[in-house]
Amino acid sequence: MTESIISPAIGPAAALEAVAAALPVRSAVVSLAGKRVGKLDVDPVNGFAAIGGGNLAPPVANAQVTRMIAEINRTNRLFLSAGYPIAVFLDTHEPGKPEYPYPPHCEAGTGEENLVEELSWLDGAPASR
Repeated sequence: MTESIISPAIGPAAALEAVAAALPVRSAVVSLAGKRVGKLDVDPVNGFAAIGGGNLAPPVANAQVTRMIAEINRTNRLFLSAGYPIAVFLDTHEPGKPEYPYPPHCEAGTGEENLVEELSWLDGAPASR
């Protein structure tokens, strides 16, 4: 079993320090003033993040996944309210086509490839400028 190096009780700065200590990460400050920015969500789908949502989803409640989805939800709302675009990748596979070494997951038409319920509002969100 792997152990998380980041406790949910620490703040963002301490979390970044913990990641930097464990990985070869170099941080930098970048000014975004006057630049076009957006947000990218990668695979917040039932097959990965809904309880019992598929072979690669948590089979029971999972605090880390719950926090992740809540944070994606919170930051998406912030980005959209500020007029910034959001792109969402939805892992989707052709049914019956293996993706070694993974078990079947997120096959088109199963529902696993859909956004988790907490983010389903994004389907009707107005397009950003």
